[in-house]
Amino acid sequence: MITLNIKNSRQESIDAQKGNKNRFNSFAPIRSNTSVSWLIDGQDYFEAVINGISSAQSFMYISSWWLTPKLYLRRPANEDNNRQYQLDLLLKKKAREGVDIFVILYKDLHGMGSEYTFKILTALSPRIHVIRCPDVPLLWSYHEKYLIIDGKRSFVGGFDLSFARYDTVDHVLSDYPSTNRPSEMFPGQDYNNPRVRDFQRVSHAGETLVDRTVIPRMPWHDISMFMEGGVTIDLIHQFEVRWNYLRNLKMLKGLKLPALPLERIVAVNHLSNNSNSINNDFGGTNQVQVVRSASNWNTDVSHEKSIYQAYLDLIAEAQHYIYIENQYFISSVDQDNMILNKVGKALVERIKLAHLKGENFRVIVVLPLLPGFQGDLTSFESSAVRSIMHLQYISISRGEDSINKRLEQAGINPSDYIEWYSLRNYDKIIPPLKKSRLAHLSSMIFRHRHRHQLQQNRDIDYFVSEMIYIHSKVVIVDDKRALIGSANVNDRSLLGDRDAEVAVIVEDTEYVPSFMNGKKYEAGKSILDLRLRIWKEHLGLLEVEDWEDLSLPGLEQDDSEMAERQVMDPLSDIMYQILWRNKAKRNTLIYRDVFHCVPDDTIFTYDQHTAFVPDSKRIPYGHAPGFNNTPSDNNATTIQAKLDKIRGHLVQFPLDYLNQSDIITRNVWEMVTPLVIFT
Repeated sequence: MITLNIKNSRQESIDAQKGNKNRFNSFAPIRSNTSVSWLIDGQDYFEAVINGISSAQSFMYISSWWLTPKLYLRRPANEDNNRQYQLDLLLKKKAREGVDIFVILYKDLHGMGSEYTFKILTALSPRIHVIRCPDVPLLWSYHEKYLIIDGKRSFVGGFDLSFARYDTVDHVLSDYPSTNRPSEMFPGQDYNNPRVRDFQRVSHAGETLVDRTVIPRMPWHDISMFMEGGVTIDLIHQFEVRWNYLRNLKMLKGLKLPALPLERIVAVNHLSNNSNSINNDFGGTNQVQVVRSASNWNTDVSHEKSIYQAYLDLIAEAQHYIYIENQYFISSVDQDNMILNKVGKALVERIKLAHLKGENFRVIVVLPLLPGFQGDLTSFESSAVRSIMHLQYISISRGEDSINKRLEQAGINPSDYIEWYSLRNYDKIIPPLKKSRLAHLSSMIFRHRHRHQLQQNRDIDYFVSEMIYIHSKVVIVDDKRALIGSANVNDRSLLGDRDAEVAVIVEDTEYVPSFMNGKKYEAGKSILDLRLRIWKEHLGLLEVEDWEDLSLPGLEQDDSEMAERQVMDPLSDIMYQILWRNKAKRNTLIYRDVFHCVPDDTIFTYDQHTAFVPDSKRIPYGHAPGFNNTPSDNNATTIQAKLDKIRGHLVQFPLDYLNQSDIITRNVWEMVTPLVIFT
């Protein structure tokens, strides 16, 4: 049996914080024998959180950027007694059972309702304690997202316990009850599209802010992980030190809050009456290390940026491939740049080395098509969207200091080594007809004998498309190591003295046979599982059972599991061309043809943008040309035939969109807004 002395572990974290003796200069050491489970998309995550909260016997620590108490963790809420899994009801139940609950919550200034959340949670039970951070307005935010149960189990990643995060692998755009699903999956504010209207009045949980009869919801793709093992002690240390630090900053008001750890937290559940040991025999094979971005505005440390160091080291040490999935990509390749982090430079240097040595090396980056903020791209209200777009484009492909330009200057074709992708989906919004309307339409059909044409006219109105919003913060390297947490690729998350972030580095010591560059390869089991699960969802391959039946060139495996791993070889040029490039290109072309959606690589100026996108006065957001009999080259039958050819959700990230326009200076407000807010 493996044991961990909790007092010594706390002291070890403190000593490491002072001496920076750990890898990546982290406050936390590498912990072995950790068991991990990947939680991909909201349904997986929320179900695991239900199990975690329900199992709590002693205490819970919750760290969150956003928390909405009236969140339903299991859907549909109106079926199978699922209302009992509303977040505030679950927490209240556990508090009544004697569980102490401590919450650190970002004190927002943007209508996310942290004051409302504070009042709701603290009114549930005297055992529930909440601190909002920071106490004074700052440009930076408390962005960490993790949950600790009884000191044994923990959740870390990109998910907040909040509206709009629940989703399934299907990432549907509509939410009307049907014969198969008689209740709504996304009630109230959970049916959301921030590109049309961002969150408001979050205390009104049952209010839907967009018209669900017309406007598609924006799907949400995110990733977190569940862990059992000694690594949880470092998250405990992280939470307790910050709690006490913030409590002291509140002075007299803070004295009303208990200091941590409570004596009963140290004494019960995971510690026996005569031992200071925590049982760590979880049978895990993963080595896990906590890394963070922290400084003295949010905790008792001057400055730590171990997430940033982990990024740089993971990139530099990569041997075969790097897969990045993130909400933002804002970075620099130059020392004299307002963007300070050098993740972009690290990628350029690693690619240049691969080119020099003749290595088959690949970087794949998956980002949202657009930042998830409200506003038409030509309007005043979209200034935040365009500011972030500008920063991302100068990081990726525009200007002499972008990744692509630096590679071209070195005689390297960027797409030989690094490519950029996004996610999109389509659906139908078919509101149920009222009986009077149904009778009227039936009468029209009978009178005019044009049933097929009327059906065509109605059907074309139903089609919608929307990007899938990528909120995950994941790096996977060589099927050996992964980073998962709350940190974006930007200065806010990585520099340490801005947003507060937390992440973990995972490396599996159990290896399984796989493929890399067409050759047999030993991959870390859990890391390979993570990559395959993500890729199969994006590529539309989750339902494949017999991989040998795909009839792909070069597939030689009789065993289905090994055939899957050969198909998904990240360095196989044939597989990459077929599964990534060809699929993303075909999907992109279909969406362009059917929906005229932006951003798009054929649109270089604002005038072209205005001419290309559907007229918003006649065609609702997300709908196809042809809506309500507007001119179109398509009808419902041709649209459906084209959409049937889409596979998965993968599309090309539009590197050339508005590349002949000045994205950033469309109005005076934008010219005086400090871009550092968005870096």
